[in-house]
Amino acid sequence: MVEVMAEYGTIGVVVILFSYMVMNIIKSLKSQDEDLDSIRQHLHRMEAEISNSQSIVIKLIDRINHAEQKDGKRQERTNEMRSKSLERFGNRIERLERTTIRLDGRIFNCKHRGGG
Repeated sequence: MVEVMAEYGTIGVVVILFSYMVMNIIKSLKSQDEDLDSIRQHLHRMEAEISNSQSIVIKLIDRINHAEQKDGKRQERTNEMRSKSLERFGNRIERLERTTIRLDGRIFNCKHRGGG
């Protein structure tokens, strides 16, 4: 009988220890679940911040590209105006050169006629 009682006592202790172990595992799992929920919340906040940052960066890049396009168009117009101005200047120089040659020819002709 003592042996049966000792056996039942041993089984009881094992069951109590097993129950205690299961209870600790359950508490640990609850704690881990709470930590995971906290991590998920932080991840959602970080995703929102990253999304906002991406949106801001994209808007800045678009603004820079738009400004560069405007500057490029302005530069093209300036280059066209300079080109036209240089062309007009070149035409004027050609006219002056022709006029100078014509006048020089007249002066040379007048010297030869008057001197001869």
